[in-house]
Amino acid sequence: SQEWGTLFAGLSSNNFHDGLAWDLLVKHWDVVYREWGQSQFRMKGIVSDAMSACKDPSVAKKFFEDHPCDVAKLTIRQQLESMTANKQLEEASSAAEGCAQQLLTEF
Repeated sequence: SQEWGTLFAGLSSNNFHDGLAWDLLVKHWDVVYREWGQSQFRMKGIVSDAMSACKDPSVAKKFFEDHPCDVAKLTIRQQLESMTANKQLEEASSAAEGCAQQLLTEF
């Protein structure tokens, strides 16, 4: 159980297993929380790494509403803000790219 932080960090940065860190946290939340739920240092790292692998901020928000983690509350809020901003930026970028493609085909 001491290596869980390393496990989540590794999974979140592994491009071949996109989303696996988040899936692992959700699937094994009870065990993770039981082992590390009172350790602010560990839980902040685990939660942050796992959330970086989640693509949908609404899914993460709902999960932590149903599974609160007081020691990582600030980390969760910061990650949700970051995820929401990234999603909005991706959507805006995609829309701008679509407009640019349309302009190119019209001329």
